[in-house]
Amino acid sequence: MAAEFAWTFGELEAVFAAVHGIDQTKRTAFQARLKNFHRLRYPIGFKAVKGKAATYTPLQVIDLALALEMTQLGLPPERAIWVLTANRWPALMAVRMAAAELYRHPTGFDCEKPRDDEPFSMFVYFDPASLSPLTLHLPAEVLPDMDLAANSFFYGGLGIVREEIANWTSGYVPRISMINVTAMIGLVAASPFDAESDEHFAYRQGFFLKLVEEAEAAFDDWDGCNDAEADYVSNLLERENITDATHLSDRANIPPERAARYIAEEAARKTRRAYDSHP
Repeated sequence: MAAEFAWTFGELEAVFAAVHGIDQTKRTAFQARLKNFHRLRYPIGFKAVKGKAATYTPLQVIDLALALEMTQLGLPPERAIWVLTANRWPALMAVRMAAAELYRHPTGFDCEKPRDDEPFSMFVYFDPASLSPLTLHLPAEVLPDMDLAANSFFYGGLGIVREEIANWTSGYVPRISMINVTAMIGLVAASPFDAESDEHFAYRQGFFLKLVEEAEAAFDDWDGCNDAEADYVSNLLERENITDATHLSDRANIPPERAARYIAEEAARKTRRAYDSHP
């Protein structure tokens, strides 16, 4: 079954070209852009073996799809990869939750009119800061903590976006870029079967399920997963000033007791900083 979802480069390029509306006469240039991601050692875990056709797992397909979407928003490939690698935890969370929702609603979205049984949307959002190379601070490869796109990268559902979008864009930065990860995965998960056939929906469900399993395995195999979660939540608490454990639990999709612990730790840090600032 796993081999059924192992895409070749030709299959991947054809799907991405269709999703992004690439002109037929520009396909060679588009293929070169995709191969440039490989030169930059992306997607994570992808390895090309000389003399053997390369294949991509569902998670590698979606990792590359997400990086490509970020280039559509103005980030060069090197920076898109840096942002996604630095934010592996929230990116995996968004992909896992979106894929699980699509597994329950394999039809996905209707491009013409909304349906009652459409999946919930999961977004990633960030400040692209495309003028970053012209600003005063050092570049990301020298001082990565100063990369605004990496530092502002978060994920959330439609309810979170509706509640917070005014706050996100009314502070120091009046802009935001957003990717609907659920819609992106739904578009990319093309099956080789007729769109109205049972095989089509079975293939899509299998793809989504495999994607969920790969994302969960990535968490399980990641030695630094707990630290990555803690860093993400700490950044989230600082940016959005969340003080309610239930809200944080829903916001970051973590257990309530862990959310309460993070809030207590953040409050203690603020108290220490306030104490240290006074002579």
